[in-house]
Amino acid sequence: MNTAYKPTIWAYTRGVIAIILVAIWLAFCVTVLFFPVSLLKILIPFGYVQRYTTNYLLGVVWLWIGFVNFIGRWISGIKIDVQGLEGVKKRGHYFILSNHVAWVDIVLLFHLYHGRMPFPRWFMKRELIWIPFIGYVCWAVDMPFMYRVTPDKIKKNPKLRGKDMEITRRSCEKFRHRPVVITNYLEGTRFSKEKHAQRQSPYKNLLPPKYSGSGFTMTAMGDLLDGIIDMTIVYPPGQNPVGWNYIFGGVRHVVIRARIIPVPHEIISRNIQENPEAMQEFRNWINELWERKDREISEIKAELSKEYGLEYD
Repeated sequence: MNTAYKPTIWAYTRGVIAIILVAIWLAFCVTVLFFPVSLLKILIPFGYVQRYTTNYLLGVVWLWIGFVNFIGRWISGIKIDVQGLEGVKKRGHYFILSNHVAWVDIVLLFHLYHGRMPFPRWFMKRELIWIPFIGYVCWAVDMPFMYRVTPDKIKKNPKLRGKDMEITRRSCEKFRHRPVVITNYLEGTRFSKEKHAQRQSPYKNLLPPKYSGSGFTMTAMGDLLDGIIDMTIVYPPGQNPVGWNYIFGGVRHVVIRARIIPVPHEIISRNIQENPEAMQEFRNWINELWERKDREISEIKAELSKEYGLEYD
């Protein structure tokens, strides 16, 4: 049986202090360090100015993340047991395929990235660029925005065929001389028992993977990628990795296992969006990876259950 975490008064106090400190630091970084300099990307549209400005803005983001990581260790003293990232190059280009347990996953991945891996990015829907503040910040640090053309639009205007890939590839070109890690959660959402049942997942610990988004992104990145990082995240029994639990010190341990595998260039080079045979090969490649990950999660859970003397619900 799992035991619910009950924060102490000090844990609550420490969590509230942490929220206030992070908010103050965010406000300072954005208003003083980030926003004024980011205007240069709008006012001076020259390549070298854009590059130097982006480098500076990324430095500001890393500065903020470093503080958040420090606060995270202070409020939880979390132990991150990670293996398999020793071969990652700081100046490399990688695509991460990971399971997704909770939004805390993203916070913990920032612990991993900081000082060890290139700045992480997520492919975002083009429409998100219009969200106030968030869209602007993501644009300023060169988050790649995807432009997807629906089959209905292609039927109405055949000239749009391949346009989405062309635009997305152009947005990826800026990474040719800049290290990057693109993160993709293949399940498309956080894992839960309810979603597992609704989707009739054939896996014990995972939701069925979504193929089109990851296939589209890998195809767009093409020869830029140095490798695929297959990452697995597992929390011990008795720890519910929701946001408030993390803030109030209830997430004390996470196990992360990773391995670097070759990019399936022989598959993604065949335009899997329009080649059914290539898409089926890509699905098979993902399915094999997902089956292995499912077994790995079961093995890690068995070890953690033994270590903590608790069973998973």
